Amino acid sequence: MNKLKIIALVVVIGLGLVLPFIPFVINEKGIVEHKQTLVSITVDDGYRSWIEEIDPILKKYNVSITGFINDIEKAKERVKTTNISITWEMVEQLSKTGRWEFGWHGINHSSLIMLNNSEKEEQICGFQELFEEHGLPNPKTFCYPFGTYDAATINIVSKYFSAARTTWEGINTVNWIKENPMKILV
Repeated sequence: MNKLKIIALVVVIGLGLVLPFIPFVINEKGIVEHKQTLVSITVDDGYRSWIEEIDPILKKYNVSITGFINDIEKAKERVKTTNISITWEMVEQLSKTGRWEFGWHGINHSSLIMLNNSEKEEQICGFQELFEEHGLPNPKTFCYPFGTYDAATINIVSKYFSAARTTWEGINTVNWIKENPMKILV
């Protein structure tokens, strides 16, 4: 029997998340032999819903997620009306579940394209002591606040992270994935 390639489109309506094109290979016995993930689930900013609503769903379906966080206290100071309601203790609790990876979202959620290069550098590289202080591994990924970036921001981010995320139309969307397909390894 030939191996069957399956591409699934999963929509988690309650969270507003779309997980397009998750490929996996099933052998003739119906067992998943190899899985290559083309997408990941991410959230940012640090809402209480991470712990109250999202984590129970992740646990139920044995799924992992990346939460992009700021320096929680500095982000709250910057935007007095912020909806950031998670605490470092909650981040530590989520980290211990093994379902959560944490990425960096800048010190205080400033729009990086509005800053000079030294301010950008400060916002982008200000994570190491915080993550160490809270027992978290250094983040591998960065999420641009407000999804905005420029060439200088990309250069700085690339010094500290292996990947970055944005919300700009055309990137990280189904159309982008269709136009830039990845090979499924069998």
